[in-house]
Amino acid sequence: VKKSNLLVFDISKNGGNNFPIKIYIDNKELEHKDSAKYLGVFIDKKLSWSHQIEHINNKLSRGIGILKKIRYYGQENTMKTMFNSFAKPYMDYGSLIWGGAYKRYITKLDKIINKAIRTIAFKGRYDNAKPLYQYFDVLPLNSNIKLQQGKFMWKLAANKLPKTISEMFPMNLNQAINNSEQNRLIVPFYRTTLGRNSLSYKGFKLWNNEVPIDIKVKRNVKGFSKYYH
Repeated sequence: VKKSNLLVFDISKNGGNNFPIKIYIDNKELEHKDSAKYLGVFIDKKLSWSHQIEHINNKLSRGIGILKKIRYYGQENTMKTMFNSFAKPYMDYGSLIWGGAYKRYITKLDKIINKAIRTIAFKGRYDNAKPLYQYFDVLPLNSNIKLQQGKFMWKLAANKLPKTISEMFPMNLNQAINNSEQNRLIVPFYRTTLGRNSLSYKGFKLWNNEVPIDIKVKRNVKGFSKYYH
């Protein structure tokens, strides 16, 4: 019971909950939380992913402090390895979910990652980070999120995902492909920003509009990643 919490999702604007929920286990009431950690990802009651991104920001900020100290003793390849070791896992893990956060949260995280890449390159805060990503051959945050979404969509279209996951998407892939030439998917319609930030919306739009046909038909996800990257 001590490790269990109660998280009530409420995506309404006013945030009101007129019907408080109480759950008891062994006669002990579960504590209400605004966010809870599940499988390494912080899920908040608004599904804004702000707590998860704040968590990543804090981790990366501490890592940048370490990079500043060791950058004088390592070669470029070593620094790139260090960047990939401390930053890349946070950029990847759970990004299929939190990558659909509001733009202001993604922008905040993007700034801290830009700071990290500038740190290993001995650049100042006002230097353009874009050429540094190209130089070190690493993807910026938004491009990395799109790569993860693209890989997921390739697996979904190729029927490589577990059935329990593929069934979570509100469509039938066999019926959703309009024709074999374009391999396009039917994008679900959502009225809310939350829906339009979801993987089932952004992922399908990415697959239709940004992934070339010759890459869609790659035989494995490794080949897809190589050419889409």
